[in-house]
Amino acid sequence: MPATDRTPPRDTYESLMDATYRALAKDGYADLTLRSIAAEFDGSRSLIHYYYESKDDLLAAFLDSLLDEFEGTIEDDASPRERLDALIDWIAYGPEARPEYHRVLFELRAQAPHNPEFATRLEANVRGIRSALETAITDAVANGTLPPRDPERTAILVLTAIDSARTTDYVLGTDDMLDRTLDAVAVLLLPDE
Repeated sequence: MPATDRTPPRDTYESLMDATYRALAKDGYADLTLRSIAAEFDGSRSLIHYYYESKDDLLAAFLDSLLDEFEGTIEDDASPRERLDALIDWIAYGPEARPEYHRVLFELRAQAPHNPEFATRLEANVRGIRSALETAITDAVANGTLPPRDPERTAILVLTAIDSARTTDYVLGTDDMLDRTLDAVAVLLLPDE
């Protein structure tokens, strides 16, 4: 949300969020400035300041936009197993159009202990994803495409395992931990019935 009472028009908002994504993916949080965002934006830096008082105000709005991207990505008419698989794919890789999605989120998550606005938004995101995962697991168990299991505990374990593996790959510069973890999740936690 803007720190001011001014709300950007939808096209300006989307263009600014895309510019923020590109700048954050390129520069990381530590080197990110409103100037670097403006360099990726079709508008001016003064237009950014018109709507957002600071870099962190803009980034809080950007976090909202990233987290909103998750909602509506899983088709309601998909089978429970298809929804579960799509959720796991999203949790692991994010949207196809944004290959740096999770790395950008990682940059912002690292700031959450120091920024309550970021922490609040990220906590809501985790709750929403975990709830969607629990529902998909419950439905897959109910229709027999997944063996019986505790949906809440399974969702927590799956989400934490994938997140931890992705973080390990980022921090250590490896590229196999996420894929190995997804394989373990498929075999040990979420096998086909």
